[in-house]
Amino acid sequence: MFGFFKRKRKGREPFEAFLMERTLQDVTLNLEDALNEYIRLHGLAVRHSLDEPKRITTVRTKVQIINEWIATNPELRNDKQLQDYVESLRGILSMLDLASPEVLKRMGERER
Repeated sequence: MFGFFKRKRKGREPFEAFLMERTLQDVTLNLEDALNEYIRLHGLAVRHSLDEPKRITTVRTKVQIINEWIATNPELRNDKQLQDYVESLRGILSMLDLASPEVLKRMGERER
């Protein structure tokens, strides 16, 4: 009876569709910029903790988006450049996951 009060959630478009549309609009767009724009547009964030610095959250989110993209497009597993990019992001994450709480706190303070 009161179903008209329910807010309908708009699903986000797949990254592949977003990337295709954006590269048609701007042929110079690179993957890094496309990911940043996609994250900002959809308000995405993959965190390990609430007080995690935004820079780390952004890297985690990029890895998640790319993993989802590869899962829906298995042929991307053979793309050497994409594999190298994902490995560099994972390397950054592993380095930051080992950082001391003081370093993480300073990173968070710099972002404010």
